[in-house]
Amino acid sequence: HTLTVMMSGKRQNVEEARKRIVQELQTQASKEIRIPKDHHRVLIGKEGKRLRELEAESDCRIIIPGRDNQSDVIKIIGPREGIDKALHRIQLISDEQSKLAQEHMVIPRMFYPWIRGPFNETIDAVQKETGARVNIPPPAANSEVIVVTGEKEGVYTAVNVIKRIFEEKQSTSKAVTCKVSKAQHRYVIGPQR
Repeated sequence: HTLTVMMSGKRQNVEEARKRIVQELQTQASKEIRIPKDHHRVLIGKEGKRLRELEAESDCRIIIPGRDNQSDVIKIIGPREGIDKALHRIQLISDEQSKLAQEHMVIPRMFYPWIRGPFNETIDAVQKETGARVNIPPPAANSEVIVVTGEKEGVYTAVNVIKRIFEEKQSTSKAVTCKVSKAQHRYVIGPQR
């Protein structure tokens, strides 16, 4: 037998009602899955958007522990088919996060021109070759932390290339200071720095 339910009203209200009816009519079950705590933020998404999408796709209620709660257990309540769908999607998102890495490198800013290369050629080549994203603080930022993010292997390779450039320049360079009158600074800096 097939049961047909007709609903009308505002799209959002109809969607919410449909979800509730499906949840009530189907056999409810619940399952738990352990997902690393640092992946929870990605599962929730910006302002809870991804979590709402996961719940809508699976017709399940997904309970993710709050930030203050140290538990890594996510609970899924709903129809069995929906639970399987939600488990699969959550695991995929978590697996994707597991491949990612982030490295912070403290390198004095005087070495940035060599790391960047002329017209950013060196750093662009490193990023293209490794697939990692290298974030070098701009001259205006008061930071000496270079952040490398991406898949673990790419991050590892990019970090080693940057380390090599830094260590080589550190051993072959020395800092020299000289006085240049303020009026002449613009000539030293040049157009577009």
